[in-house]
Amino acid sequence: MKKNSIQSLYLHLVKVSPRRKFLISFLLGLFSALSLPPIHFFLILFLTVTGLIWLLDEIEDFRISFCIGWFFGVGYFLGGLYWISYAFLVNSDKFALFLPFAMIGLSSLLSIFIGLTTFLFSKFRFSGLNKALVFSSLWVMMEWLRGHIFTGLPWNLIGSTLTFSDELIQISSIFGTWGLSFFAILSFSFLGCTQPKFLMKKNLLCFLRVGFPFIILITLWCGGYIRLLFAEENFFPNVKVNVIQANIQQKDKWLPKNREKNFFKHLDITRDSLEKKKTEETIELFIWPETAIQFFLDENKKISEIVGKNLSKNSLLFSGGIRKEKDPYDKGDIFWNSILFLDDEGKELGIYDKFHLVPFGEYVPLKTIIPIEKITQGLSDFSPGDGLKTLHLNNVPSFSPLICFEVIFPGQVANLLDRPKWLLNVTNDAWFGLSSGPYQHFSSARLRSVEEGLPLVRAANTGISAIIDPYGRVINKLDLLSEGYIDNYLPKPLASRTLYAKFGDRVFFIFLLILFSFIGIRKKLLGNKFEKY
Repeated sequence: MKKNSIQSLYLHLVKVSPRRKFLISFLLGLFSALSLPPIHFFLILFLTVTGLIWLLDEIEDFRISFCIGWFFGVGYFLGGLYWISYAFLVNSDKFALFLPFAMIGLSSLLSIFIGLTTFLFSKFRFSGLNKALVFSSLWVMMEWLRGHIFTGLPWNLIGSTLTFSDELIQISSIFGTWGLSFFAILSFSFLGCTQPKFLMKKNLLCFLRVGFPFIILITLWCGGYIRLLFAEENFFPNVKVNVIQANIQQKDKWLPKNREKNFFKHLDITRDSLEKKKTEETIELFIWPETAIQFFLDENKKISEIVGKNLSKNSLLFSGGIRKEKDPYDKGDIFWNSILFLDDEGKELGIYDKFHLVPFGEYVPLKTIIPIEKITQGLSDFSPGDGLKTLHLNNVPSFSPLICFEVIFPGQVANLLDRPKWLLNVTNDAWFGLSSGPYQHFSSARLRSVEEGLPLVRAANTGISAIIDPYGRVINKLDLLSEGYIDNYLPKPLASRTLYAKFGDRVFFIFLLILFSFIGIRKKLLGNKFEKY
């Protein structure tokens, strides 16, 4: 593109009316969603984020700045979270009416954080590197808030656009996904933070400015490549995992007439995986996905007996299930979304109850005010469990169980005081069919392995099931909407904790503190030239 064309486009975006800015911003956000898993067209962010920043230039009314970011966010989240609508169509007679309100409402709420980013960013009048550093810092701080305020939803963080590369995501072992997001948005925003007239000059400085975003990504890749080059693959020689994926569609899953059929489908696939011989010393783990067992085991002893009869010696079944107890206060029942742990005799070794519940999916907040049902079929609202646990069962290496989207929260998947040796994630993404949702969920799960330096075993009803090493590399997996099993010896964790596993989010915030100190020093040294460079 010629110099005059770029300058003309910039001036047009700067001078266009606020209403048109809002429309353009919405479209930029919508196209930005193409960068997310599974498409990963991250190059588009160099254009869309640049356009967003140009729209903010010379804005004096900070309310307009907020709205520009908010409309960008609405487009981004509508495009990135469109698959949530699939859940409302499973029982369309009950919930289809709420679909547009849920989609627009959720996107509007999440977009507030991008609106706050652009609102605060407009208060700075920097250019070049200083401007890009401030924008990137604000963006990631707002992502962090989005992941923590209320119940938190750190879904589709900008760093997830780079999860197509094992090498690029290794930086998460130091700074967490927040650091990955920072370097990603820094590279995407740098050109937009540099005035067009400085990009078109034919000199070395101009060349460095244009190439700087790519230097960031290349540096990340090289660092990751070196880390993986010296990575060793270690496995527990006596612990084998078998992940079962039955691929039961959501419309069929909770029908009472299908409960036995669904149970025996999981059992049949388990039998197939049992045909391979193992030594007496080998502990074999069979992992079933979320709510695979839809019976209350204390009321259906026969189910436990069947499990015991079909497991070989030294085998254990880890299965998603449901359980209930009598409420001691009002004579009703309390329900939990759980993982049940059974030995080779069908005896219960332990349980884990999901504590991070999905609003409106597993419970209805403010139920006395909002007179609607939760989306999941059957039962009353689920109750939250006690919290994060590290389980020690028989001779199985200690592990941290996580149900569904509990795996998406950086720094909240492993107990610091009782550190596990691996992560277990069971989920049911059948709600979202053949859409981007399961791919985005899977990408987030991989990042937890890199951050913590722990392997992850993931069982998903319709996919994506996988065995992942402590570097986030996929050892074996079952694709979306496929049926079968995968098996492998359990990977060992890293010999020493990653920096992020030791110190959590503090590493990234210390990095930001150093960064702002750097900006302050540059301002003092450069004086009046600071805003240009």
